[in-house]
Amino acid sequence: MSSQAVPAIPGGIAEVTPAWIEQTLQADLPGCRVESIAVKRIGEGIGFLGELGRVRLSYAADPGPEAPPSVIVKLPTNVPEPRGMAAALGFYEREVGFYRDLSRESDIRVPYAYYHTFDPETAGFALVLEDFPGASPGDQLASCSIEHAQLAVRELARLHAKWWESPRLSHYPWLPSRGHHFFQILQGAHLQALPVFEEHWSSRFDPAVTHVARRLGERFDAYIESLMDRPLTLAHQDYRLDNMLFGAPGAADEFVLLDWQLVQQSTGLTDLQYFISSNLRKDMRDRHTGDLVRLYHEGLREGGVSAYSLDECREDFARASAILGFYIVTGCVAIDPENYDERGNQLINLLYGSLADAMVEHDAERFLPA
Repeated sequence: MSSQAVPAIPGGIAEVTPAWIEQTLQADLPGCRVESIAVKRIGEGIGFLGELGRVRLSYAADPGPEAPPSVIVKLPTNVPEPRGMAAALGFYEREVGFYRDLSRESDIRVPYAYYHTFDPETAGFALVLEDFPGASPGDQLASCSIEHAQLAVRELARLHAKWWESPRLSHYPWLPSRGHHFFQILQGAHLQALPVFEEHWSSRFDPAVTHVARRLGERFDAYIESLMDRPLTLAHQDYRLDNMLFGAPGAADEFVLLDWQLVQQSTGLTDLQYFISSNLRKDMRDRHTGDLVRLYHEGLREGGVSAYSLDECREDFARASAILGFYIVTGCVAIDPENYDERGNQLINLLYGSLADAMVEHDAERFLPA
């Protein structure tokens, strides 16, 4: 990875040039010459905080076996409102910080960063990442097989065990933890969205969900503190199938975890709860949730976490269900009721409906301080 001076961050994927790519690769491939590139935008309709492009490379001469035939370029969105939100929440800085400071030590497969840069004055950033053309992306709405779910849970336990109660995590100002202003912004977003949710969407859920969502808005700070009182680790915070790649069993790219914009220091059980409740359909959750929680706990123990019992793990898994109210409220409000299409219906019924089921099942209100 390199932080050497390069031309200005491109204004968008369409502005990426062979010369810019060439310079971003110099730290790993000194002297390489990129003759031409073919750029294809990817990820449209999945995220709105950035632009993604797959860049296929043609070299002027043989660059050697380490030279990638393609890379992924990630840039910020040029739409002012989401870009401003991402800057206020530190999303771009966090992802660059992860690749710069932690990615090589995280014990799970993540894309190698050939280049990273972040400009705090403009909230601009650029990442040039390893591409995995042989792996298939997950699909949160389509769900996955139990084998892929087990793989994702084992890898999550590896990540969390690596950073379990690590004092190093407090050394990085870009990584939110206890007391960070990021959580006040989240509370504000939840409270702002709550009336719209109640007007347009709450009738589609169990009344307990709306009740917990209201209480969560009132007791957000205290609830976050209750999570921070638990053993802390490096939490991905967007652990869903859309951010995962699956390759052939046993291959180097059997499992790859993407998109580190929301990473923070927190209890790892929020990752596990969110993955199971929002990615697995009800029949799979009913049959396999207990086994997946045990599998996660076994993975922690294999990773060296000894002073954490299975009963604690189960309780923290249930405790994490209350935060799902935030995802439901802010997620539903992002769906325009005047343009309620098929995907919106799927999101409500499958994704947010699953989160609501988990809140009811675990009696989430009991974890909100009085």
